[in-house]
Amino acid sequence: MKRAFTAAIALTTFAFTGGAMADPPTASVPIEPAPYVTPPVAAPMPDARSLSQINPTAGPTVPPKKALKPSHKTPAVASNIAEQRREIAALNDLTAAGYGQFHDMRRVGRNYQATVDDPHGSYVVTVDPDSGRITPPSATADRETRALNLLMDRGYVRVNAIRSAGAGFVANVTQNGSPHEVAVDPDNGRIAHGD
Repeated sequence: MKRAFTAAIALTTFAFTGGAMADPPTASVPIEPAPYVTPPVAAPMPDARSLSQINPTAGPTVPPKKALKPSHKTPAVASNIAEQRREIAALNDLTAAGYGQFHDMRRVGRNYQATVDDPHGSYVVTVDPDSGRITPPSATADRETRALNLLMDRGYVRVNAIRSAGAGFVANVTQNGSPHEVAVDPDNGRIAHGD
């Protein structure tokens, strides 16, 4: 029985293998070999000199410190602006003091001078724009002093402001507690109330 069993197994194995070999091959698709991929190569570690050349921010370059410092021209521009403001202040002082017709404004030291046209002639006044003080020439100063003395003699003790106007002066005075404007002609000694 052993022999019969062994023969049956051998017959079955032979038939099975032999039959499989005898069958014609079925249609098959040939498989192409995969392309060879080169494995990635690790780049060598850069040295410190090459790393210092890399801009980590990838932004614009920073200008040198010399370029960041303000130039020497900035104070000059600032002083020009300051001088223009002082000249405007001098012009405003002349206008506020009643010098209606003046020209040839020029800087003399820290002050300004302007030529004023008056019915008695032209004269030069000096304006300090820091204090607002206007200094007329001596002849005009003498006339102004005579006008002030005339006002004091007539009882106008509080003279708030005086300015040249026409042939004489106009003064803002306080009398009996109320302000008044008076016209003074120092040449003929007349005082006229303006209001």
